[in-house]
Amino acid sequence: MAASDERSGSPIDWRAVHARLQRVAQEQAQPLSPERVRQVMDERARALARAPAPGRVSGGLELVAFGLGQERYAVESAYVQRLLRRARVTEVPGAPAPLRGILNLQGEVVAVFDLRPVLQGALLELTERTGMLVLGEQRAELAVPVEAGIEVVTVAPAKLHAPGASVVPVARELVRGVTRGGLVVLNAKALLSGPRFVVDAGRSAAQER
Repeated sequence: MAASDERSGSPIDWRAVHARLQRVAQEQAQPLSPERVRQVMDERARALARAPAPGRVSGGLELVAFGLGQERYAVESAYVQRLLRRARVTEVPGAPAPLRGILNLQGEVVAVFDLRPVLQGALLELTERTGMLVLGEQRAELAVPVEAGIEVVTVAPAKLHAPGASVVPVARELVRGVTRGGLVVLNAKALLSGPRFVVDAGRSAAQER
């Protein structure tokens, strides 16, 4: 079954998305070859094979917490490759949610995915003041826009509880647990391997069967 845009239910033309990514990358200040763009995106799609990095520090789980709208989320610090306080995202016209565009990190193309549509929120307005968490296991694989209040916290795994009814079913697979204070801890491995965050036609279609 072909992948579809969750906003409209219509099939996603992944070839067209790749073509737009290629055109946008070529317009960057540091232009990249079409071969390099394809290589980066293919490597992103094959990232599932790597083993997860440890995320425990002194008996606790070290997390990078951030705000999105009225909610607070966090991911394991072991998966955070870079934190960009400001980032210029080159948007890709017509790209399906949650794909918003690309970052050019010193010649490396990184796709930017907005978590808010997946978590049943409105698209985040991207500005040059929008922060970015660049995630990956051993290298940068994708970036997610974040809002205010970025901080490092430590949480005991035993303090995490199953998500309540406020977390919609489609997002539950991305949630590792929720603290008593309402911090939603995301499953970084699921973010990196989920079909919604892989810019690859064949793999996305296969994972949605």
